Amino acid sequence: MTKDEYLITDPPLKALTVFAMPMILGSFFQQV
Repeated sequence: MTKDEYLITDPPLKALTVFAMPMILGSFFQQV
């Protein structure tokens, strides 16, 4: 599967969520 096919088959919002989740959790635990 090429990169273009991946971007087409995988919803951008889902990919963005998976990419941003570690950053969100990291910043959250730093504030606690």
